[in-house]
Amino acid sequence: MLRSGGSAPQRLFLSGGASVMPYTAQFFAEKLNVPVEYFNPLRNVQIDPSINLEELARVAHSLGEVVGLGLRNLAHCPVELNLLMLGWHHFVPARQVIRAAPRPRWLVWNNDPPEEIWEPRSGNENLQGELTSFLQRVPNTIVLTTPTALNRQIIDRDLSPYFVAGTDETGFRFLGDLPYQTDAQRQGFEHITERNDIARAVCARLGVRLVDVCAAFDTERSAEFREHFYDVLHFRPRSYPLLTRFVYAEIRDLLG
Repeated sequence: MLRSGGSAPQRLFLSGGASVMPYTAQFFAEKLNVPVEYFNPLRNVQIDPSINLEELARVAHSLGEVVGLGLRNLAHCPVELNLLMLGWHHFVPARQVIRAAPRPRWLVWNNDPPEEIWEPRSGNENLQGELTSFLQRVPNTIVLTTPTALNRQIIDRDLSPYFVAGTDETGFRFLGDLPYQTDAQRQGFEHITERNDIARAVCARLGVRLVDVCAAFDTERSAEFREHFYDVLHFRPRSYPLLTRFVYAEIRDLLG
């Protein structure tokens, strides 16, 4: 919030199953120096007298989604949109696989050495069908393409000289803790490009609104491909407001 020009947080609410890990509340209270409490979505909900309130209080912090879904059936929402960015998962890079040499089913013994073959990258095989099914089931969905710092002009270049140690605002790295390889760089770019092309085709066929974040932040047209990214896939926090303004401009006609 502070990086984006917002005000400092005054209170922190913990929710979800993982929030009860030991010392979670104490950790955030010490690090952020603000009051920390567990979010109770049932605070203003009338509870049936037959319910054990003591037992319910122990798990109330994990019921936010359930209460929210229930409220959707009670309250009228004039605008309801679902923003879906596909991201880059599931990505399996090309890899060498060793398999036993093929043999006739009747042959009991085979001394042939195993075969070494290369399996191509994968991960997008089922995307078209899965995305189509999702968009047909979930109305009011807007699809966002996945941006990347990579572009066709640099995917075959060694980018390691551009890596800089630092924070998400000042540094630049490949992708998390993954070891850098130019071949993995190219495969990752091709994977994301293919996913975005599939998303564009599905949305065009179904008449679903698509916000092309990848095209808007295409680094091929930028003097510095690291400007908005702290690695090849993720935006710098200071670029969040710019991304938000772009998405809003693309969908504001739907907001009434």
